[in-house]
Amino acid sequence: MNLECWNAGETAIHWHAKQLIAEKARLMLPAWNGTPIMPNPPRSRDDSGNTHYGHNVGIPGRVVALTSAQIEKRQGDLQPDVSAVDAEGILLIEIRVAHAVGEAKIRKVQSDGARMLEIDLSKVRLMDALDPERFEHLVLGEASNRQWLSHPAAAQAWRDSRDELKHRVQDINRQIAAQRLVEHPRPRRSIRHGTQQIEAVDLANHEPLDQECLDAMAGLRIWHRGLGDGVIRERLVENWPVYDVRFDDGRTRKILLRAGFPDWKFV
Repeated sequence: MNLECWNAGETAIHWHAKQLIAEKARLMLPAWNGTPIMPNPPRSRDDSGNTHYGHNVGIPGRVVALTSAQIEKRQGDLQPDVSAVDAEGILLIEIRVAHAVGEAKIRKVQSDGARMLEIDLSKVRLMDALDPERFEHLVLGEASNRQWLSHPAAAQAWRDSRDELKHRVQDINRQIAAQRLVEHPRPRRSIRHGTQQIEAVDLANHEPLDQECLDAMAGLRIWHRGLGDGVIRERLVENWPVYDVRFDDGRTRKILLRAGFPDWKFV
């Protein structure tokens, strides 16, 4: 590259970078490992304060071949520095020399569902710009000076991971809520069972955990993870499957026997 006047350096760097991409038809794509608003992996706290994580959605960086690369070709309302095509489809490329891509443009690309990356050459020194091999590496092969501005597939995979985590934490929170109700019931009324008086749990303002509310008969034997074998003595709450269970070691516990839970089974 022949730079006769450094005052025109920014324009020359910008122009030559676009020319290199179009001529060489290859490019290092950056890794995608989350964004400030998409921490990777997704994370969430349950009602006990424990942190849970979703699946990691990291996409590694790699060099790709470009089947075409056109400088400043208009794409609808957009005119990126380079419009390229690789094995995954259209790839929009912006070269940053003086100014970063504006937020409005980024939002537009994201709403269109297009991929766009930015190559940052704002810190390129004069000696780098005048060294053909060094400059070619900075434009085509350097991994650290580029980032994804829009990567729809990665963003969707992150949202899927976040949603799966959300449902998992909701299930955990329901278990936590049920266990707290069992361990710390609020008295509402007394019910008689033979000569024994039992305090029922006040659940008037709570919906059942799910539509399937197990109705087990007294006398049935169960196995419970962590407590062993025992016998159901009675149901304690009308609209929740909370039972009084006497275990073979002599302990009695109020146990939530929700259908589908893996922590217990009939034996």
